[in-house]
Amino acid sequence: MTFPHQLALVSLADLERLLEKAVANKESPGPVGVVGVGGAARYFDISRRKFYDLLDEEPALAEASFYIGTRRLWRIATLDDWAKRQEGKPSRPAAKEAA
Repeated sequence: MTFPHQLALVSLADLERLLEKAVANKESPGPVGVVGVGGAARYFDISRRKFYDLLDEEPALAEASFYIGTRRLWRIATLDDWAKRQEGKPSRPAAKEAA
């Protein structure tokens, strides 16, 4: 556990190295902009569970994936295109009015 008084002992360069290391340990877009399920969920800033729910609700998004071996992947450009098509659509089902 880090205490506030210990934070002053960390240099900016050290923080930058820690951040780079943390980012490197996460799935990030590869050279051609490809991510797996976890990366796609992080790209949309949602949980993996919500991303799987989204795949069930949005067949076009599910069909846009491809496999390399057993790994299911999406191109970042495909995720961007899908997200652009969502603009202007209601984000949630309309709430039912109380009787």
